[in-house]
Amino acid sequence: ALYQRSEAMAGIAAAYAGLTTDMLLSVYRTVDLRPLYPRGLWRHNDPEIESYLSENFLALQAFVQHTRDHSLGAIIALT
Repeated sequence: ALYQRSEAMAGIAAAYAGLTTDMLLSVYRTVDLRPLYPRGLWRHNDPEIESYLSENFLALQAFVQHTRDHSLGAIIALT
């Protein structure tokens, strides 16, 4: 787990605020993710995967914005 102080979360929120799901998907479509785990999951031009990425990206943006609005830090754990 990684702890981020409120100042760091505010910086992350500012960086993510200028990004759109269209920008995310545009970059996603150019990266070859075939060699990455789990194999076969990251297919280009797949509406289900693009929806998954978009929904989770918007949730992440909302979360970091919330931490910035309320001067909160966060514990980040990748599982």
